[in-house]
Amino acid sequence: GRGSMDMKAGLAVQFSMLERAMNGEFDGNLLLITVPDEEVNSQGMLEAVPALKALEKEFGLHYISCLNCEPMFEKHPGDPKQYVYSGSIGKALAGFFCKGVETHVGEPFAGVNANLMVSEINRLLELNVDYCEEADGEVTPPPANLMQKDLKEAYSVQTPH
Repeated sequence: GRGSMDMKAGLAVQFSMLERAMNGEFDGNLLLITVPDEEVNSQGMLEAVPALKALEKEFGLHYISCLNCEPMFEKHPGDPKQYVYSGSIGKALAGFFCKGVETHVGEPFAGVNANLMVSEINRLLELNVDYCEEADGEVTPPPANLMQKDLKEAYSVQTPH
């Protein structure tokens, strides 16, 4: 089901690492942060950042790595390798607010449809490899639109404003 790979499998890997650390199998310290809602607006991680900063300050911590236990994805179809993610590819949650001028659908040239504007932004960004970044041989995936909507609360023959 949803979350079975990135939540349950990832937690199993993280708990295994904690067990090894507790058994003295490597030098250093681990800090485990788990958030239950990564797929729902990332509220858990957003609220964890100030807590991480407070722990850093209170205990003089110096974070050097982050193990992200997301599911492993193939880099290309049939890729036999298995990957462990470290750090983050960055989650840029860009928002675009397009203000149109509403009009009746029978007179579409009398206004400006906000959906047309946002569709053009999406056309320019979606899967555009020009926005991929490369570091140490790793390449981020291209942008992908996760949500697009207008502000109309119900169906009408007016274009979205």
